Amino acid sequence: MRIFFLLLFLSFSLHAKTITATYHVSYGIFGEVGEVKTTLKTDDKTYLITVKANTTGFARSLSGERDEYFESKGFIINDILTPKTYTHIVKRKKSKSSISFKVKDWKKVVKKKVVTTNFYRDTIVENREKFYDGKPTSQSSKKLNFFAKNDILSMFFNFKNYHIKKPIKVKAAGAKADDGQLDILPLEKKRAKKIFQTDDGYNFIILVNQPIFSSKKGELFVKINKQGIGTMAILKDVLFFGDITAKLINMKVSE
Repeated sequence: MRIFFLLLFLSFSLHAKTITATYHVSYGIFGEVGEVKTTLKTDDKTYLITVKANTTGFARSLSGERDEYFESKGFIINDILTPKTYTHIVKRKKSKSSISFKVKDWKKVVKKKVVTTNFYRDTIVENREKFYDGKPTSQSSKKLNFFAKNDILSMFFNFKNYHIKKPIKVKAAGAKADDGQLDILPLEKKRAKKIFQTDDGYNFIILVNQPIFSSKKGELFVKINKQGIGTMAILKDVLFFGDITAKLINMKVSE
């Protein structure tokens, strides 16, 4: 869920004060399995990006009512988002042990994982915490073995600064754990039309370089319209049931 939900809300103008967008996520024959709500808030010097990803339908039951929250905040320097802190929170519910055989008597507790990434001049420090039923169970901190100027959210909002006429490699905190690398490739019109049913706008492939939803390479196809809005992302041939597809259903811009 992590990377896939972040690919859509890509490169809006930073002059707008608040931009919100909602995407529906579907999975082959199962239909809708999730909803993503994304917000960008800016002033003259700072920004805040939030992404709330919630499972829906059968996927919500199977995942233990899994919800994810992503946040990036920092400064705007020369029209480029420069992160100071990146946060990723995962929550899910788990049935608590009970001697009763009646489902109504079973209690559910919340398991939560919080990863906070802090950016310094030439280092990135990652702090991890786990909670069970509101109580901390573990905590750790480490310096990442790579440096990047972006987290996974700020990178996609800075997407307009990349010129994808040929394959490029970029690094972002929150991407591949060992080196943060993502490969971005242009998508030829013929193949774009086959995948998206249209070749308009800007189309490209992102290789996450790690397993994602049982796709070995994590190969994602992304479409951005001419206004710089991410309108669709597709992860092809997941397991035996088809594609995972996310589509923009609503967007609002306010000053």
